[in-house]
Amino acid sequence: MKTDSEIQHDLFAANSDKPRWCCHQHAYTWAAQFQTAFPAKAYLAFQALADLSGYDSPEAMDLALPAHCSGEDTPAIELLERFTQDRLALVNQFDIHPIAANHFLDLCPIGSPAPALERATKIGVGFDETQCYLNGAAPNQDDVLRLIKDQLIDAKGRCLKTAGDTDRLGSYLPPAAYADIFQFHGWDFRVDATSPADQWFDTRGGMGLIAGELQDHDLGAITCYLMPFTVSPAYVSDELFIHCNTTLHHEGHKLSLMLNNKPSKFMVGERQYTFIGFFSEPGSPPSPCFIPSRPTSLAELRVEGVLFNGNPIPQLEDVGGDRYLRLAELIDASDCPEPSDNRSRKRDPFFMLPNGWQIAR
Repeated sequence: MKTDSEIQHDLFAANSDKPRWCCHQHAYTWAAQFQTAFPAKAYLAFQALADLSGYDSPEAMDLALPAHCSGEDTPAIELLERFTQDRLALVNQFDIHPIAANHFLDLCPIGSPAPALERATKIGVGFDETQCYLNGAAPNQDDVLRLIKDQLIDAKGRCLKTAGDTDRLGSYLPPAAYADIFQFHGWDFRVDATSPADQWFDTRGGMGLIAGELQDHDLGAITCYLMPFTVSPAYVSDELFIHCNTTLHHEGHKLSLMLNNKPSKFMVGERQYTFIGFFSEPGSPPSPCFIPSRPTSLAELRVEGVLFNGNPIPQLEDVGGDRYLRLAELIDASDCPEPSDNRSRKRDPFFMLPNGWQIAR
């Protein structure tokens, strides 16, 4: 029976002739991000970098890489080529929990010149060290591989080139479903009756569907857009969402509310939060929109979304999941078609982030 190191060597062998980094600068940035995410393992950062990059040692990597960037950005799809191998290496060789390993490599893939850990941390999608390590407990490899298989499908769903091969793309929600939620909060929402409810997202073009417009005394007009998929606040590695957001800005829209096609329930401890999408404005990073169980002004939600850092915010709590359940009822009552290629695969109804958040799919 092969040892873990022998299996790891075999996994890397297929692509060992293709350098994974174009220069020291980008590789060392990855090591610095590893140290930030996993302080207890900081002393192993350069060994992890060398191992995942396919070098026998950090010294061998130093000799092989040029000091400065010598190539173009690696396409996102190419960063998935050794998805499974990279995660197994962090789990089996560096004692990193599979959930933390996946989240870190989503934000900081081997070969990426622009790691997104800092941006993710700013929006509260960081790492809690108490949930990041296995602490010597050997995980069941079959369970780990099943988890990584699901993680890979999720990752492909976030790539423009491969999203259509997964079950991520769905239908647009009827604007009336959100109109009910907006009415509860006392918001002035005007449905755009010209937008069809059953168009499909084309990854070669824009997002396409306007739900309507919110009129707010403090914020002015807010255009509401429907997305045919769901985005998490951990959006920084999500090409589909970034593409949609960029398209809106190029079309000259100012403040917009980009709406998921189903709500997400976030739980931390006893608290529940219902997330429906993002406020988007040119020149500013998107900020999450949470719907609390008490009537709340748009201006307050906008401010709280900008300040959101992953810590519980009582003002945003959806007590008892009241708004989540109401929106789920409206979705169930709608006649939106299911994606024609829905895989109906069995999945854990929740997934975890390594900062304590549980997210209902």
